[in-house]
Amino acid sequence: MMSKVEKRRIEILHVLETEGSAGVSEMAALFKVTPETIRNDFDYLAEVYELERIHGGLKKESGRQIREMYHYHQRQGVQQQVKRELCFQAMKHIEAGDCVYVDTGSTLTWLLPFMNRKKGVTMVTPSIAFLSKYVMEGYEAVFKNHQHRLLFLGGEVNTEILTTQGSLMTNSLTDFHFSKVLFSVDAVDKKTGCMNVDLEAF
Repeated sequence: MMSKVEKRRIEILHVLETEGSAGVSEMAALFKVTPETIRNDFDYLAEVYELERIHGGLKKESGRQIREMYHYHQRQGVQQQVKRELCFQAMKHIEAGDCVYVDTGSTLTWLLPFMNRKKGVTMVTPSIAFLSKYVMEGYEAVFKNHQHRLLFLGGEVNTEILTTQGSLMTNSLTDFHFSKVLFSVDAVDKKTGCMNVDLEAF
């Protein structure tokens, strides 16, 4: 579950995206915390998102977009238990020796905690979010102990959905024969099937 600190920082990012800047005193009053707490938040956000730290506040750099980071982190914290359960059920269909394509999105990163339930699986993904979680949360040891492999597909970086895309990525797919495909969609319709707002996400 997302912590209060993470939620507050996401909301600060939202304020920056809509207003362009945020002040220590107004954020302290909004979130009912001390100015020192907000200063710590601002220092963290300025470093991680390369934002401009100004006297008494934080400012979005001219021309810099943080909408995609806000939206991804917002999605990451929504319905976590449901996402975890979906990935738990998906892992039941994966067997030793499978070569699995893992799509983009915040849901499929929840596959990683269940990789210790299987042996000898190759995961192939263009998902920067999946790769980041693999690296930052130490899943390399789990993969090594269970004879898994993770292959990352390179290509043009799309920061809106945290993935690689384009001809370099799609051409790489021809080198694989996938036994399972796990993909994310925005909606499922009985007549038209799976749908997504961004066609490049398929």
